[in-house]
Amino acid sequence: MNRIIRFFTVFLMPALVFAGTPLFTITPLTPTTIQVPLVSAFTIQYVVQNQSAKPHTLIMKPINGITQVTSAGNCPNPVVLGAKQSCTLTLIVNGAQISGAINEGPQICQQGPNGKPNPQLCYQPSQANALHVSTMPITQIFYSGAQNGTVYYSFNNGATWIAITPPGNGSPIDSIFATTNNLYAGAANGFIYYTANNGMTWSATSSPDSSSVNSVFSMTNTLYAGTTNGFVYYSTNNGTTWNQTSSPDGSSITAVFATTHALYAGTENGSVFYSINNGASWIAINGQPDGSAIQSIFVANNTLFINTANEYSYSSSSLTGGGIWTAFAQSVYSLFVNSAGNLFYGGTQSGYVYSITDGTELGFITYTPINSVFVLGS
Repeated sequence: MNRIIRFFTVFLMPALVFAGTPLFTITPLTPTTIQVPLVSAFTIQYVVQNQSAKPHTLIMKPINGITQVTSAGNCPNPVVLGAKQSCTLTLIVNGAQISGAINEGPQICQQGPNGKPNPQLCYQPSQANALHVSTMPITQIFYSGAQNGTVYYSFNNGATWIAITPPGNGSPIDSIFATTNNLYAGAANGFIYYTANNGMTWSATSSPDSSSVNSVFSMTNTLYAGTTNGFVYYSTNNGTTWNQTSSPDGSSITAVFATTHALYAGTENGSVFYSINNGASWIAINGQPDGSAIQSIFVANNTLFINTANEYSYSSSSLTGGGIWTAFAQSVYSLFVNSAGNLFYGGTQSGYVYSITDGTELGFITYTPINSVFVLGS
């Protein structure tokens, strides 16, 4: 009996040793425990190494909300690794696509005859080095569009700013507008770019008239654009086609805002107009605040707010003329006013964003002018 036991012990030992020696290993290059904001994406990297003396064709098991980068310098999918060869596994974690916490993986498997992972030959990192991903709820997001063609965002009140892939190949971003579904960027090259995944990918509308898009605004199912050619355009199919309104005064449209009752436009010659017939005709409001171009227009709490190229911000209690302009802030190159009319933010030509309401600096972003500021969830 003892001889039989010794025989089976000796016979099984090689198999046990083999089972404890992985054919390929997955070693982290970056932190693997992260909290991802719902509007953001993070990169996690591993080194995948073939530890055997034979080549293996490996494939990663799909994970919801995580995309494998397969461009040059990264592991393709599938990847053929020769004896002792390795590659860099780069993963993009998209907070908007994660349905729940992730506490395992990535699983790298031998590719089966059907092209899918062979469940009998899969390896993953140790629990300490596995993916530990959870989402972080965000109540407020700051966006900035800059002269250098980049869009930036912050989900921690300006403590840090993250650059998004430039949508227009470096063309200056003149205007930013955000909804819960899309982020829009009006560019100097004449296009409006939009993204539903916070800038991971961008799409372009058709160009309203091939001139710079100085202002972009969205309300319900209508997208508005103000252009250097002096017109306000609107689209009901997200920019596939555009409808041209009449020109308020022949100069560039530098600001656009819409309410359920009126359409507002600011011009390069320093005037503010409104229309109650969707731009068929325009009425001037209160004359010129200071003679310089209107940079932004907001209507909130029955008050009209604007800022000008002279970097002054003004308000008027009259939405249709007959009132006066009252200056309430200066050194404001780009202005944002929330829908309640009680929070004010500004961007500067030196690349800063700050709270006009209390004077708090919200961070330095870049060494170029901040052409537009937008705060979602304010």
